[in-house]
Amino acid sequence: MELGVSLVDPSLSSRQLTDVVVRAERLGYHAAWTNESIHREAFSTLAGWAAATSRIRLGIGVAPVYIRSPMAAMMGAASVAMAAGPGRMVLGIGSGHPLIARSHFGFDLSSPLEAVSDYLKIVRELRHGRRVTHHGKVFSVEGARLGLHAAGPIWTVVGALGPRMMELAVHEADGVLLNWATASHLRSTATWLRGFDLGAAFFHIAAYVRVAVSSDPAVARNALAEDLGQYLRHPAYRSHVEKQGLAPDDVSAAVNHLGVAGDPQQCREALKPYLSSGLDELVIRPVPVGGEGIGAAVEALAPAYQ
Repeated sequence: MELGVSLVDPSLSSRQLTDVVVRAERLGYHAAWTNESIHREAFSTLAGWAAATSRIRLGIGVAPVYIRSPMAAMMGAASVAMAAGPGRMVLGIGSGHPLIARSHFGFDLSSPLEAVSDYLKIVRELRHGRRVTHHGKVFSVEGARLGLHAAGPIWTVVGALGPRMMELAVHEADGVLLNWATASHLRSTATWLRGFDLGAAFFHIAAYVRVAVSSDPAVARNALAEDLGQYLRHPAYRSHVEKQGLAPDDVSAAVNHLGVAGDPQQCREALKPYLSSGLDELVIRPVPVGGEGIGAAVEALAPAYQ
């Protein structure tokens, strides 16, 4: 199994975050991911990482469809791919959150599955250099073609919680990125996904796992619970957690099963069920804990220790 790391900490400068990515590459991580919400713009962030690294895969996990059009996303992905070199760019696409789509971006995300489906169909043609006409329910283009040739292939993965979005990923993308799941849920999901008849097609199954590392385990656990609580304000995540047999209103109990918290040794031990869950890639997402930066977690959980 590959080990990736997701680096999102608005308190760090772009230079500081890039320094963490450089350290992650030296420590043997296979991929460095960032996401988009209402903080850093992802493509410019990855361009900075590309300039400072030479091997580590660079992924957006994920860019919500309401932030930019499919054409704009492919322009950004191709630009990063040219800066990074062949085979290093991964474009993650997701529906995002309807509340944020409406309140922050003025976008009506009443049909998340259709929005992602349209997006993937357009991106698939653009990344292969083809001219595309697509009249969708949410996104449409007429004779669109990307005027830039990326260096090597650009993977697409889909951020998915439920089976319909996962199945869409199987048919339209190169992989899936799972989130806020127990180790047992990841294991059963990976088994289910591998049951599809993919033939010789490549399909990458990855998942985030939140990790809060601190010399004080109680402080780490509180930080993880706070992060989970932010997500549980959104109906889709509440439903997702509930379907795993957990109570979304009882964050203090749910946090025991959704992520890892403690001192470095405790976290390394608690990660073992995730590392044996049948994924292709486990993406460690350090949660900022007080004054202890995410860089310390990247060091403590490096592949050499797993």
